[in-house]
Amino acid sequence: MVARAAIPAGGFNEKISTACDWLLFIEISSKGKVIRLDEVLSIYRKHDNNIGHKIFSYADNFLQTLDLVEEKYGKDPKVVAACNKGRKRFLLGIIYNAILVKNKEALTKYVEIYKKSGGNAPRLIYALGSLPFSSWLFRSIKNSLKKIF
Repeated sequence: MVARAAIPAGGFNEKISTACDWLLFIEISSKGKVIRLDEVLSIYRKHDNNIGHKIFSYADNFLQTLDLVEEKYGKDPKVVAACNKGRKRFLLGIIYNAILVKNKEALTKYVEIYKKSGGNAPRLIYALGSLPFSSWLFRSIKNSLKKIF
């Protein structure tokens, strides 16, 4: 539930075609207190046409969302730190997916963006992604990488 006063004028930002709900929730949460409910109130149905299966088509929207949040709230060091952490974690996730599906083009693109965002170890990530057994290797160290970055 959301207070009407917390909804930004214009609602969804149409510049962000895929992650507009995420940006909306960030905007809403910036207006007041957010409370976490530890009970299941909805169900998320997964199927072959879910947006999650098309990660490379919407990844730039998520990165653009973080840029917009940083642009608007960038005077707050906590927001900048959260955006930087979120960006690196998202990039690690998309790099992981590029490795799993052996998408060399996406791997190269997102390792480069990760490097520009100040992420450590881009050569290591790229090297891991280039190995023939990289899917297995990356899956086995994924949780450790998430803790580090």
